[in-house]
Amino acid sequence: MQASLGLSQLKRLKTFIRKRASIKARYQKQLQNLNQVKWVEPLSNTKSVAWLVTILLSDQKTRDRLHRFLQTKDIETRKVFDQIPGMPPYPTHRKFPNTKSVSQRGLSLPTFAHLSNKQIDEACRQIQEFFSKT
Repeated sequence: MQASLGLSQLKRLKTFIRKRASIKARYQKQLQNLNQVKWVEPLSNTKSVAWLVTILLSDQKTRDRLHRFLQTKDIETRKVFDQIPGMPPYPTHRKFPNTKSVSQRGLSLPTFAHLSNKQIDEACRQIQEFFSKT
């Protein structure tokens, strides 16, 4: 059953990727004047499928405050996944400062495939409001 569903979804993969790229572009255009927002961009030799649209903020405290603020406006966001190095199944003494920084400062914005322009616009408006008050 799941294989059948997966195969049917693969037929629409290019459509999904285009839709998510469009979502990311709309966020970027509307938030481009906010110096507090930085973008996670793919490396030059890769192509993003924009599974998540993630912004980087100045620090963990700002990320957490924005996350809570957007929750009060019924806008679901997700803190970036904790870094894998150092998790119990992956013990290491090596340091990964970039992954640590992204996991502490990153916030993923709503990106689901059926997200409307109106919903994106509202999320952007609320993010702008948050930073106008700080």
